[in-house]
Amino acid sequence: MAPATPSRPSTAGQELQEVPIETDKEEGDIQSPPIHPNSHEDKVKKLKKKLRNLGEQHNTLLDNAKNNAKIAQNRIEALEKKVADLAEIAESLGKTAEHSQKLYKEHIEHTQALVATGKDPGEILRPRQPDSFNGDTDKLQGFLTSLRSYQMYYPIQFTTKELRVRHGMGFLKDKALRMIEPIIRDYINNRPDKQQQITKYIYEKYEHFESELRNAFGIIDEKRMAEMKIRQLKQKGSAADYLAEYRYQAAKLN
Repeated sequence: MAPATPSRPSTAGQELQEVPIETDKEEGDIQSPPIHPNSHEDKVKKLKKKLRNLGEQHNTLLDNAKNNAKIAQNRIEALEKKVADLAEIAESLGKTAEHSQKLYKEHIEHTQALVATGKDPGEILRPRQPDSFNGDTDKLQGFLTSLRSYQMYYPIQFTTKELRVRHGMGFLKDKALRMIEPIIRDYINNRPDKQQQITKYIYEKYEHFESELRNAFGIIDEKRMAEMKIRQLKQKGSAADYLAEYRYQAAKLN
């Protein structure tokens, strides 16, 4: 008798189950190719170069900031020095003005006392006579100031403006004298009713004499020239020299 063949279990009524197979990734995902080492090195080089550029820019900005700070400090120090110089000048001007007022008051009192005795102050004080004027523009104002100052010592002697003009004429020389000589000649040789109008005008008032000299030998726009010189004025020597020049130019603005 033949051996019985083992019977297979019946699958009737049962569903086949799929056995899951494990995989690294879901089916259908595409893996990117590996990055090439050279592309990574290029990125590193670019980053390093960018960092170097940023470092250089930082150093440049820092240097500029230091230079600007130094320039600003120098300007501040220069301004502080100018302020100190101006303060010194202002203080000196104040003291000088006060001293001048005191001297002027004493001079008036002394002059009045001398006039009461019948003598001019110049007879006792013997002031220095003005220097002659040759027509030099730069010396005109100094000459006029000296002349006025000298005549103040002789209020009795120079009782009229005509006498003051005649006295001032005596200090002219060279081109200044050549310019005024025809007027002097007309004054000496002709009677008042025969004199030229310009002659009468100049001898009429001392201020007319000064005006004629300024018109002939003075600076055309003296105030504007003085303003320009004050703006350009710099202290190159002593403070006294600087102050003297400043006062000289400032006086022309009055």
